[in-house]
Amino acid sequence: MSVEQTIPVELEKHTKGQGIFADMRDGVDSILGSIVSKSKYVPIHIAFIMDGNRRYAKKHKLEKGDGHVHGFQNMLSLLQACHFMGVKTVSVYAFSIENFNRSPEESEMLFNMIRKNMWEESSTGVIKQLGWRIKFVGRRSMFEDDILEKIEQIEELTKDGKSMVVNICAPYTTRDDICGAVIHAAKAYQDDKSINVLNKIESSRYIDVGMPLDIMIRTSGATRFSDFMSWESDSNCMVSFIPEYWPELTATRLYRIVIQWQMQYAMRRENDLSLSKLQNHPPLLSVSDKKKAK
Repeated sequence: MSVEQTIPVELEKHTKGQGIFADMRDGVDSILGSIVSKSKYVPIHIAFIMDGNRRYAKKHKLEKGDGHVHGFQNMLSLLQACHFMGVKTVSVYAFSIENFNRSPEESEMLFNMIRKNMWEESSTGVIKQLGWRIKFVGRRSMFEDDILEKIEQIEELTKDGKSMVVNICAPYTTRDDICGAVIHAAKAYQDDKSINVLNKIESSRYIDVGMPLDIMIRTSGATRFSDFMSWESDSNCMVSFIPEYWPELTATRLYRIVIQWQMQYAMRRENDLSLSKLQNHPPLLSVSDKKKAK
């Protein structure tokens, strides 16, 4: 697993306005997006730890709820960027199990986005138009019945989406995911000693591990996983900790991270290929064999 702590480009700080600067940013996005999508190597699975909505709201003197609204809108924008790059799976850390410790008012703001915003985008908005499949992964039983009903409706509306899978991880933690999977696998092993326990653990988890995690991005400057997708973050996953709050993460920055991953991936592939082209080892000789050869 490689960890990249990237530094914001000054140009990005000055291109968040309107008019000519917005046009410049759109032009940069278009160029970088084209470079990424035409590359030989495109990441299959990208994960986001969406951190910093509340601090973004405080920074801009907004209500906490407005920070979450900006975060939701930016999530849709970045999902579109992933879609046009050709990414097949995106996982977002939407709500940790530990987030239930927050005030009921703030939790309700987030739940209302599922009830209203996510449902609308799934029925008539960009999710429907671009053909994404939405999956809610986590301990669903912790949600109220009306939220569960909305989640089931959203998954039903998008079940035929083929272009990209979006895992909405809520309420989720890796520890809960693995613990539940291990318990399930242990019970299965009691009934059938011939099963592959590791495969059973993987197939019993919330997240479909058929898609390897290529890139993990965390916003807001924190350098920790916060109990998110630790199982999937193996030696081939590039982790990028960036200082921007989640609503501030731009497509330009995302493309730059992906290009960095592409360069690393290409180098790793070249090394793998060069090792595979090595000739077979010569026959091994013991010390006594060497003496006889003399």
